[in-house]
Amino acid sequence: MQTSTIRTALTLALVCAGLAHAQSTTGSTTLAVTVGPEASLTVGNGTVLSSVGTSFASYSGTTNLTYRIRTIISGMITLQVTTDFSPQGGPSVAAPPTPGDTLTYACAVSTPGANGSVTACTAGTQASSGTATGVATFGPDARSLTNGNTGTVNWTLSNDPAYKAGAYSATVTFTISAS
Repeated sequence: MQTSTIRTALTLALVCAGLAHAQSTTGSTTLAVTVGPEASLTVGNGTVLSSVGTSFASYSGTTNLTYRIRTIISGMITLQVTTDFSPQGGPSVAAPPTPGDTLTYACAVSTPGANGSVTACTAGTQASSGTATGVATFGPDARSLTNGNTGTVNWTLSNDPAYKAGAYSATVTFTISAS
């Protein structure tokens, strides 16, 4: 029995000696990040233009947008008709059947967060298939809400009796940028 007691005492002495020499270390690092200008845009799916009221009243409809932006200098949202109305015989942005037929729009865009400024397009802005046209411009230090800010593009399309009856569609591409 004495051997067992000596072994236990020796084991306890070794464990205690090991604990006495145990070390704790810590370290630290510095995190660095450069937050730059950034932008993202979500465009509502499918906008239906419809005519209500009097005969040959213009067609109208609304496209909803959600944007997120952070600018240093400025930012913008633009749109361009990238595929004209088809099939042929109906409305056209690039080559309307009657001079004066237009696809125009007006914009409403909420101010980004508590900072920066936004200027939305005015009513009667004419859409183009040849070049991008403005929806909104953002000033310096524009920072949207975490979940994004909203906007709308309200479309108006001439209702020309020269259009052949049928269903027509066009593709409009929206672009957002920040600098």
